[in-house]
Amino acid sequence: MTLSVGQLNPASMLLSTGGTKSQPDTFSKEKLQESLDTAFKTVVMPVSAVSTISSLSSFIMTNVFKIENEFVDKLASITNRLAYFVNGIYGGTDNAVSKNTPGTVGYSLVALASVMGDKDTVYQLKGPGSSIDQLPGMLEDVAYNPKIKEIYKLEDGKEKTFNKYKGFWDSLEKTFTSFRVVCVDIAKDFFNETKSGGIINAFKKVFISGERTAEKNLVVSSLGLMLGSLLYIGTGFKKLGSSIRDLSGMHADLSLWNKGSSHSQDGKATGAGNLKYKFSGILYTLGSAVDLIYRWTGLDKLELAAVGLDNAGFMFMNWANATDNRANSKNEKTQKVENQPAIPQIAAVSAVT
Repeated sequence: MTLSVGQLNPASMLLSTGGTKSQPDTFSKEKLQESLDTAFKTVVMPVSAVSTISSLSSFIMTNVFKIENEFVDKLASITNRLAYFVNGIYGGTDNAVSKNTPGTVGYSLVALASVMGDKDTVYQLKGPGSSIDQLPGMLEDVAYNPKIKEIYKLEDGKEKTFNKYKGFWDSLEKTFTSFRVVCVDIAKDFFNETKSGGIINAFKKVFISGERTAEKNLVVSSLGLMLGSLLYIGTGFKKLGSSIRDLSGMHADLSLWNKGSSHSQDGKATGAGNLKYKFSGILYTLGSAVDLIYRWTGLDKLELAAVGLDNAGFMFMNWANATDNRANSKNEKTQKVENQPAIPQIAAVSAVT
C-alpha cells in the first residue's frame, strides 16, 4: 500500500504546538480594543458632542439673547461631567490594555475629577489628570531623541519599539527616564542659547524654533499644570492657582498642536494620531482661554462653555492616543511575525509498505 502525504507547512501546525501560547493574549487584546473602539463611537463621541453644544448654547442664550433655559443649563451641567467621566474611563482602560502607566493614571484621574467636582470646580480638578495624560504623546516623540535612542539601544527605523511596553513598570520607567532626559536637554539648550543670544532668544530657540520642541513643551506644560492645580486645590490661592493652571493649559494645548506637527528625521510622523492631536490642541486652547476669562470676570455660564470646549478637545486627545496605541499594537504583531524563525516546507513524502 502506498501512502502519499501532500506538501506540509509546519507554520500552519503552530496552531497545535507551542506557538499557540501567544494567540489567546493577542486575540483578547484585539477584541478588547475593538470593543473600546465601538464604545468610543457610540458613547464617548456623542456625549462629548452634546456637552460641547449644550454648554455653548447655554452661554449664548444667557448672554446674547438674554434667555434662561433651565433644560439646556441642566443638560450642559450633567453632560459636561459625564463627558469627562466617559472620556476618562475610556482613556484609562485603553492605556491599561497597552500597559501605559501615565496614560492609565492620567485619564483615570480625570474620571475621578468628574465625580468630585461641580460645574464651577470640575475644570480645575481635571488639572492633575491633564498634566499626566499628555505624557503618552510625549513618549511617542521622545523615542526619536538621540539620548533615548542611545540609552535603549534603538536602531534607526526601529524607534517605535520604544513604545512597546513589557509591563506597567516598563512604561513608568521609560516615562521617568524620558522626563529626566528632556529636562536636562532644556537646561543645557537654554543655557547655551542664553550665552549666545540672551534670554528672549533662548526661549524662542528652545520652545519655538529649535529642535525637539514638542517634547520640551509637553514636559514644561505638564509641570505647570500640576503646580497650578495643586495651588488651586490645596491652598487658598484659588485665583492664582487657576490662572497658572489655565495659562499652563494653553501652553500644553499649543504643545499638542506642536506634537501634531512632529516628524522624525526621515520625515515620517512620530505618531499615527498626530493630526488628531492638532484638533485637540485647538479646542483645548479655546477651553483654557475661556476658563481663564471666567476666573477673572465671573461671567454667567462661561464656566459651562469652558468645560464644553475642553470636552471636545479631550475627545480628540483620546482619539489621538488610541490611534497611536492601535498603531503600536499593529507594529508589535508585525514584529512578532518577522522575528519568528523561518520553518522550511516539508516536501511530499511517499511511504511504501
